[in-house]
Amino acid sequence: MKALFLAALSACLLQAEPAPVAVVLAPPEGREKLAAAVRQAGWEVVAPDPAPLGDRGLKALEEMLAKRPFTPRTYLIAAADDAWMAAYAASRVPHLFAAVLAIGGSARPAIQTNRLFAANAALVPVYWVDPDDAVTRLANAGFPVRSGPADLAQLGASRLDSYPETADCETGNTAFGRCYWVTLQALDPAQRNDAVTTSRIVPGAGASLAFGPFGYSQAAPGPGILVAWLPPEYKGPLKLDDRILALDGKPISDAHGYQSLMDEMVEEKPVVAMIQRGGERRRLETRTVVPKREELFTARVRAQYLADSKEILVVTRGVAALTIDVPPQWEGARVNWNGEERGAARAGAMVLKR
Repeated sequence: MKALFLAALSACLLQAEPAPVAVVLAPPEGREKLAAAVRQAGWEVVAPDPAPLGDRGLKALEEMLAKRPFTPRTYLIAAADDAWMAAYAASRVPHLFAAVLAIGGSARPAIQTNRLFAANAALVPVYWVDPDDAVTRLANAGFPVRSGPADLAQLGASRLDSYPETADCETGNTAFGRCYWVTLQALDPAQRNDAVTTSRIVPGAGASLAFGPFGYSQAAPGPGILVAWLPPEYKGPLKLDDRILALDGKPISDAHGYQSLMDEMVEEKPVVAMIQRGGERRRLETRTVVPKREELFTARVRAQYLADSKEILVVTRGVAALTIDVPPQWEGARVNWNGEERGAARAGAMVLKR
């Protein structure tokens, strides 16, 4: 009888748990199909239209989720050309998601931002279905990426812990200086600490051609790359369905070959592109454009709560001020910042300054 009662109670508690919430990011042609599949699994879906991308998109998502009841079962699912946002979100806003899932696509756009930090994503499982070579590069550089699950059960097994015992955050922008219970408030290059290295995933050159904005399919077979998108009022020399076959006589095998070739171009210079348009080939003169990198200087904080000794240890590089969000159960813990005692922790936001 007791066993039956406990089993019934357990079932009731499981039923009372809120449904998992999945933020779904995908291009318009696949967004609703993906959202429908997630809903069919019993999950609640947030599918913004258009998909919020980059830093502005993540801030919009943060505001959107802040208006909803908090649940530790909040996840991000990103697919196709938006798949890179899974890795980007894990690095930029790890406190928002228990785990993230990328389906297809490429990690290259996230790497090329120069804002991808392996340390930030250490506690966020990053699953990838059908990864490309750029995802392998992420894994080799220490980013915690894993083979993608066949269903949502593996993704849904993760729970978001707002107060993990360790929090690690690196950033070059204080707007994205939060990782769980620590937030970088002010950066200072003079505050050196050679023991705290960078966890940045270093991108390639990320050069582009001065043809103006154009898009090509990552998955389309070669030779070359097929121009699949141009903006509505495009005035450059390309046309839809042009195929870029070579640059300065170097043949382009496919999208991967094109990306590798552009990553090798570290300076701006004139180049000649061989284009196939219909049944004819033509030469187009252009030049390479190398992007100006942002967030060249980064700061990093490593924070840890030691339950046995009731201490909060904070080690930083390049930090002039930070905030510790202290939960009630940590109140009274001794705070040590780079070897300097900073008194007892108070519940709530505790500001530390140089």
